[in-house]
Amino acid sequence: MGLCPTNVATHLPGRVHRAKEGAATGTRKVVALGVIIASKMGYKGNLFRTSNVSQRTAPVTLRNFTLLLVVLLGLAVLSPAANATPNYTVNSDSTVSDSTTGLTWMRCSLGQTWDGSTCTGNATGYTWANAVALTSSFASHNDWRLPNIRELQTIVDRTTYNSAINATVFPNTPASHFWSASADAYYSNYAWYVNFRNGYAGSGAKTPSFQVRLVRVGQSFGLSRPSTDYSDSGGGTVSHTPTGLIWKRCSEGQTWTGNTCSGNATTYTWDGAMALTSNFSGNNDWRIPTEEELISLVDYTIPYPGPTINTAWFPNTSASDFWSASAYADNSNGAWLVDFDDGYANANHDKDDSFQVRLVRGGTVF
Repeated sequence: MGLCPTNVATHLPGRVHRAKEGAATGTRKVVALGVIIASKMGYKGNLFRTSNVSQRTAPVTLRNFTLLLVVLLGLAVLSPAANATPNYTVNSDSTVSDSTTGLTWMRCSLGQTWDGSTCTGNATGYTWANAVALTSSFASHNDWRLPNIRELQTIVDRTTYNSAINATVFPNTPASHFWSASADAYYSNYAWYVNFRNGYAGSGAKTPSFQVRLVRVGQSFGLSRPSTDYSDSGGGTVSHTPTGLIWKRCSEGQTWTGNTCSGNATTYTWDGAMALTSNFSGNNDWRIPTEEELISLVDYTIPYPGPTINTAWFPNTSASDFWSASAYADNSNGAWLVDFDDGYANANHDKDDSFQVRLVRGGTVF
């Protein structure tokens, strides 16, 4: 058995401020239907997070191939454009490696125990100060650490909720708040966290006791988005080197003048944003980004009130909410967005609300 190590933490009173987390008010019946159909077919994988997990199989015979294809096509219609999915390999030492990011994670939250098939027991709560000070010798490595906010969001699965994570890879994950190692750039007594009930990412007081999952190695996931990360693709577009995504430099409704974005951005309902098409700079495959893609633009080193984006490459960006293409799994009337005044990822608003849009094409995103 693998024991996820625990440290003694001092539990201090505190409360989360600037809360933007939406309430759970609904379910996605189509997801449940897909699970039922797939289970009848003997499919043992996770249709709704297309992670490639070794040691997990999905037997599909010729007899049920047509049905599986129908299910997958239906989900493709309902889902936003695909983002780069984790490519998980389950290791024999109670860890899991993601070849997409190069990160290796403990499968259990700290305080839980791996019994050979699942995580048992209760996760330990830590204040932020105790969480960032954690060290661990586990699975023959002693370089385990608290992930930063960009790393922590790579294991979020916003196509599900309660918990918003791949439950096969990370079983019995509490549907609660997990600390990141990232302090808030504006409020010195705040730090970033992810709520794994729904995938919300925000910041709050450092004093509450939240759960922790440790990580090691991996690619460089810096909090900033320096100008050197981007290159001019011409015609009012910019390429983002870390992800390969190509973005319009201006929000929809603005005009690229050759050196800046002029005019006012147009706001759209979510359905209006999803219906947008564009023939721009010689390409007609522009689309609204997924939540993960939109998050990739956030510069977490820029303090509130933002805008939390590189304004040298995205001039005159409003410090406000921008729609993503990602529907909210916990409420069919909601969808995910990013608030560029602070970088929060949230789904507090109805699809009938109107927000700004930035279009993207191509690329791969973590």
